[in-house]
Amino acid sequence: MTPGLREVFASYRPKFRHELRTEWAVALLYRPVSLLLTPLFIGLRLTPTQVTLLGLACALALPWLALNGGASAATLVGLLGVLFCVLDCVDGNVARVTGRVSRLGAYTDFATDIVYRVALYAAIGLLVDALPQAAPWPVPLSGLALGLLCALLAISARAGRLYLEATQPRAPAEPDTHPGTRPDIQPLTPAGLVFAFLSGLDHLTPIAVILCGLGGLLPWLLAYLFLYSLADLIATQHSALRSLR
Repeated sequence: MTPGLREVFASYRPKFRHELRTEWAVALLYRPVSLLLTPLFIGLRLTPTQVTLLGLACALALPWLALNGGASAATLVGLLGVLFCVLDCVDGNVARVTGRVSRLGAYTDFATDIVYRVALYAAIGLLVDALPQAAPWPVPLSGLALGLLCALLAISARAGRLYLEATQPRAPAEPDTHPGTRPDIQPLTPAGLVFAFLSGLDHLTPIAVILCGLGGLLPWLLAYLFLYSLADLIATQHSALRSLR
């Protein structure tokens, strides 16, 4: 018997509280859409890994769209980014409700997230390079170079969090928990609240691409991503160094 919407929603309910705290934009925006679409993917007999690979194809297409999308490039990049975020939720939904959780699937999802981050930031950089106005930053750096630098900073920060998780005791993870997150619910400090808000806001980047593209603000979006990624890396390294004392 194919699981229906009731089973899909029930399988996600235990995860909602944690996701709302750590990835609120996902919980409030992408996840509801993904839950509605999950029975369709199950009906098509797609495995969680196959759904993840669909997302990977979307991620790899982002820079190509930025180069070849014409006047609508920013909108197309943003929409494809939104589709990736929805598929990134669907694969976990399918895994939970069908019991097809696997280490291979979790790793494929993690690797795809990394590719998406690099591809999205590179696409934003290419969109900025295509604009007629000069970039607002004071150093002679192309948008693509700055986008790739943002991706490097973000991935380095995530690697730091993975190290901290590997060296600190923690509660057993949910089967589909993404690497770089913790499932246990603990009180947040004021700094933790700020980080949780900004971390959730980060998932709205595809929508920001659409809005900033329409408003001519893509260079400022890229500048914000650089500052956010740099601050994330500094905060993560500070936490790592404190844990080594």
